[in-house]
Amino acid sequence: MIREKIIDCINKSTDEKLHPIDNRFIETIHYSDVMDIVFFYLSLYLKDKGIKRMSTSDFYNISEVIWNKWSREKKNKKFSHLCEAYCTGPGPMGGTASSAEMYLRYHANFICFENIQEFFNCPKTAYCGWNYYRDNQIIPRTLPKWRRANNFKKINQVFELAEIICQEIENHEVEK
Repeated sequence: MIREKIIDCINKSTDEKLHPIDNRFIETIHYSDVMDIVFFYLSLYLKDKGIKRMSTSDFYNISEVIWNKWSREKKNKKFSHLCEAYCTGPGPMGGTASSAEMYLRYHANFICFENIQEFFNCPKTAYCGWNYYRDNQIIPRTLPKWRRANNFKKINQVFELAEIICQEIENHEVEK
């Protein structure tokens, strides 16, 4: 059911709000594109199940472990270029931020929230949180990338990643 909803949104997406930079990278899938679909899946999953109170830092740690395992699996070799998404680069004062940190902290502002419930329930009028990010980034800029035939072939693997993360959130809640 969740997969079908997201696929329907992908099929209904248009290129009209893509920026010129987006058009240059329309065929390339980045960490942010994968996580946008994971967050979309997570939002629908948690809406059905009831949003959990997992801290965003716990989510970051869990997603890192799952991502590192998932991106290295043979069946996900199309995403192998993203294996290092959680690795920081060299540089002063601890190095440069990883793709994951850039996405979760600055792009989606996810880490700025105390827990995932706050992120997904934040009103769009606050100009942050899930509703704002979904309407201003995912729908106009990410979904059209996934509509491309070459990228669409990979969507089921991303759904599998999302399901693993959702299951881990459920397990985390049971452990508490």
